[in-house]
Amino acid sequence: MAIKKPDTIHKLQVDIPKYAATVCHNESRYVGYATIVLKGRDGHMKIVASCKTTELEQCLSKLSISPNMDYYISKGVYTKPGKWDKGSLLGYTTIDIDLDSHKANISDDKLKRITDSLRWYNEIPCPNAIVWSGRGLHVIWTIKQAAHTLSWMYEAVARDLCKKVGELISVIAPESNLELDLCASITGCGLTRLAGTTNQKTKRPVRLEYIHGTPLDLAKQYENAPSANQRGIRFKHHSNDNDKTIMKKRIEQLQGLAKLRDYDLTGKRELFAFIYYCACIGAGYDDNTAVNMTLKMNERFGSPLRGKEVTRIACRKPYKLTNARIIDDLAISEDEQRSLGIVASDQTPGTGRSRNRNAKRDAARREQKRNRDETIIALWEKLQSINKAAKDAGVAYGTVKKVLKSAGKIA
Repeated sequence: MAIKKPDTIHKLQVDIPKYAATVCHNESRYVGYATIVLKGRDGHMKIVASCKTTELEQCLSKLSISPNMDYYISKGVYTKPGKWDKGSLLGYTTIDIDLDSHKANISDDKLKRITDSLRWYNEIPCPNAIVWSGRGLHVIWTIKQAAHTLSWMYEAVARDLCKKVGELISVIAPESNLELDLCASITGCGLTRLAGTTNQKTKRPVRLEYIHGTPLDLAKQYENAPSANQRGIRFKHHSNDNDKTIMKKRIEQLQGLAKLRDYDLTGKRELFAFIYYCACIGAGYDDNTAVNMTLKMNERFGSPLRGKEVTRIACRKPYKLTNARIIDDLAISEDEQRSLGIVASDQTPGTGRSRNRNAKRDAARREQKRNRDETIIALWEKLQSINKAAKDAGVAYGTVKKVLKSAGKIA
């Protein structure tokens, strides 16, 4: 009887320091966890390693891999080891635009032409790196970590970059069959292929093309995104008297919230300081006064931010956020809302017409999701295979599994 030889084990075929810096910028604000997994032959993900992001380079250098397995690494920073879901997300570290060709392999020459175009395309900031995934590309911008509560800002920037990259691909390589996975590109969490390994489906290496190490300024890029006004309105140079009155009241409410929590704002300090600074600007104070007011408020925190951090926050463009947005971001409880007199239904940034438009959009999305779920269930009942149903529906394996569980079709 023939004895099966074990898989050859080797190290990652990639510049590990540059790759670690791309996946998680060296100046990380949040020390969380990153996880590396392999895809088993049964299709299930198995954890290979999980480490603190500050130890990622060391972890990757010690990692031994098999050339006959698919490996993935988590996107973002997580509160616990072994996690890559949105519920455990602590902060965003990269914008990763996923371009795949499911129909046919693309030649290296075509991919090289596309990557060169992406580097010099003046409609987008130059990417920090591009990963050749074996059947497509991952265009990556490293960002200075943003808290998970800034998902609205992250998604707006990611959508804008996706649109511009998609337009470029349609012009320079319409025959490439590259498809942009919008859902995977804007979530900022989940898994992405580990550079230095091999794509088992195409038997092509997953390669890193490192470009530069300057991280993208997410807040600055957000100002240029067309969807920037979806979650808030930029303050004009001159606020009217009604706006000033509302913002002065908001300052008092934020001071009251900090007092109710005994100035313990762990995990919310930066967000609170930014909202407080925005309220000061909206109340009509000049920039220097607003910064000083924010610094004084920061000094009351049980664990205050450094002065440089507060100053950096004040460099962002101020926005007039809704009460609903603030309640969500600062996790203000119903008791706190009643005590402070904050009304969740405040719609200051939008008109009745825009609210109606948003309601129609949300209804259309719910209908689209309902149709998708019905299609998934029908395909699964016909094929009796989650993998086949996912392939035919054009969605991820996990999406099919989630829909079937919600419908009570599987345990």
